[in-house]
Amino acid sequence: MHWYSYRWLAVLSLLPSVDAATCTDAETTAALAPYSTAITIDIQLCAADMGYTRADLLAGKFLSSSTTPAQVTAFLKSANCRTLFNLYQIGTSSLSCSTGYQGVTFEQFAATIIPGTSAAPATSKPATAAPVTAAP
Repeated sequence: MHWYSYRWLAVLSLLPSVDAATCTDAETTAALAPYSTAITIDIQLCAADMGYTRADLLAGKFLSSSTTPAQVTAFLKSANCRTLFNLYQIGTSSLSCSTGYQGVTFEQFAATIIPGTSAAPATSKPATAAPVTAAP
């Protein structure tokens, strides 16, 4: 396996979590190890579909804070990215901790790629009641 395969396993394990205690890098990497060859290929195919170059991959730009809305759209349209996501779901399905892949759809996961977004439904905070003043 190429050194960068392990790097991508670690990078992808750091993506936003949707639920429960977050898995450690070691837990996620161990769970995905049997799939490492397929993951390496799928990452390269997905990244190419999103417009990343090999240099971008080596620089750690894949699914990073520099990901653009256009790249997320490309991610959503890519069969290779869907395959990669499904492989991560299968590989992490037995973990009791959360990786961000369990219990979410491909579309929900894609919504977490851009920093500041979340796959969890947005709930508004209840408004704080203003003190009532009596009329004079």
